[in-house]
Amino acid sequence: MMGMNEPDFVRTAAAGLAVTPRSREKDAACGGSLDDTNEGLFTASLWLPAIEQYAAATGLTVVLFQANGKMVQVKKPSTPLYDLFEEHGFHSGLFAECAKRCLDQVTVRPALVGTEASGLSVIGTSLVLDGVVVGAAVAGFALSRFSQAEGIQRWAQATGVPFDRLWETAKRMAPLSEGRLRLHGELLQVLGDALLRENHRTRQYEAATRRLEAADTAKDDFMAVLSHELRTPLVPILGWAHLLKKHEGSEQVRRAAEVIERNARSQSRMIEDLLDINLITRGSVRLNVHVHDLRAIVNTSLEGCAAEVERKGSRLEIVDESGPLRVSGDLGRLEQVFRNIMNNAVKFTPATGRIRVVMSREGNQALVIVADAGQGIAPEFLPFVFDRFRQQERGTRRAHEGLGIGLALVKQLTELHRGTVTVTSAGEGRGTEVVVRLPLAAEVPILERPPSTPWAAPLAGVSRLVAKE
Repeated sequence: MMGMNEPDFVRTAAAGLAVTPRSREKDAACGGSLDDTNEGLFTASLWLPAIEQYAAATGLTVVLFQANGKMVQVKKPSTPLYDLFEEHGFHSGLFAECAKRCLDQVTVRPALVGTEASGLSVIGTSLVLDGVVVGAAVAGFALSRFSQAEGIQRWAQATGVPFDRLWETAKRMAPLSEGRLRLHGELLQVLGDALLRENHRTRQYEAATRRLEAADTAKDDFMAVLSHELRTPLVPILGWAHLLKKHEGSEQVRRAAEVIERNARSQSRMIEDLLDINLITRGSVRLNVHVHDLRAIVNTSLEGCAAEVERKGSRLEIVDESGPLRVSGDLGRLEQVFRNIMNNAVKFTPATGRIRVVMSREGNQALVIVADAGQGIAPEFLPFVFDRFRQQERGTRRAHEGLGIGLALVKQLTELHRGTVTVTSAGEGRGTEVVVRLPLAAEVPILERPPSTPWAAPLAGVSRLVAKE
């Protein structure tokens, strides 16, 4: 210590907090020794603001030590005497010796005061997390008595610090009694333990978040693979079912082919929805944007469900209150939006029930309203109607098929087109109304809609009302 006196350590009278001994074998069984992993507990962003405030209140610089006795490389708060010694390369052994004694504590952990015969003092405390000593904090320097010129001269010779600078610094420092220094130590103990717990909780939350993100990514990957594998055998099933329908065979064969095709298409739509949800979740949806007539898009979606409307005996009423409704968007995605809405309306509307589709404009927006007289939605379920995989009916004995992702897709795809969608219902058994609003596009040529798919049924028997503006 370059001529400085050896420190005399005094255990304070305070009993301190109990520390539970913990063997290295137990540490290893829990995933590694705390000595090996506690470096992350002393992050500068958490500790530095706190120990700077402590230094401002007490005039003491805090030095942190890991459980293995190594000093933590965190910026040290500025205090006059500590800075002066640092400037001239003098490093007192008081801090390291005090930390070693703190780390050796087992059953109790009072604050420890280290004082040299020359009157230089530090205060230290062990730092405990979950009953295990994971480090130590030592604060200094304090003076245990008033400075005398002779003592300062000896300090100057031993430390290499110029006498006049050391004298000016020391005479501005009020000495601290052992009791006062112990209070500073208890404050440091409370502060250190609180910071450790906060840092530990933060690290646990971050680790849990990483695990959840990894699990979510794995789930998305699984859904993508599952959807692809389920879709592959549907292609030949649909192809052969379509051929059977066209074959001049018995009525029973024709009806069987229709049932096969209808159910295969229903499963195909669910698989496509799963794939689309996965793409949207990953932000991988790409829109091929052109200007289209929204009325033609809605009509295409209506054609796709016409056969089911006819089979159930429902009434479909179309009200067209406008001329062309030009919107910018991806043709396939917009058709998917209205196909999902219409499929829901048909599915939940009882036989002979009515479905009403209104197309109009409202200011600078195109407006499509699909209202049905079907099952309706309970008020308590309405806030969750756009949540993925949430359905009003629960359990495996549901009256209607589906995965509960149709409306979630509708909302996300509509918002990708800078539109909005709302769902309202007066309650169960009182029908549902879905309103889609999309911004109208500038007056530019409209792309021709591609021809309908060969299995789309014509809108025969559908009542249509055209209202001129």
